[in-house]
Amino acid sequence: MAAVRGQGLQNAIADAGHYVEVLTEIRELSGDEAARRKAISAYGSEMVARGAQAVRQSVEEAAKAFDLNTVADMLMVRKGHGELEPGGVETMLNQNEG
Repeated sequence: MAAVRGQGLQNAIADAGHYVEVLTEIRELSGDEAARRKAISAYGSEMVARGAQAVRQSVEEAAKAFDLNTVADMLMVRKGHGELEPGGVETMLNQNEG
């Protein structure tokens, strides 16, 4: 994942938060080994799926970054790090020009 979008950090924070939730859940399920295994498995499945999606997105964004015809389609150009109004960076830039 490209460092400029902070996807690795965002995923690490999500992983840690979800891990704490699962640890709390399995502590409450102390007598039910099957439910504990299911909770841990669900955590792992979600983490892998989310991470794989972030990697795929990062690869797609990197490919767009090296093509002048597609660089404007990049999420970083359209949305930046946060959620912007429709129109993304273009709207923000147009407001600053006026």
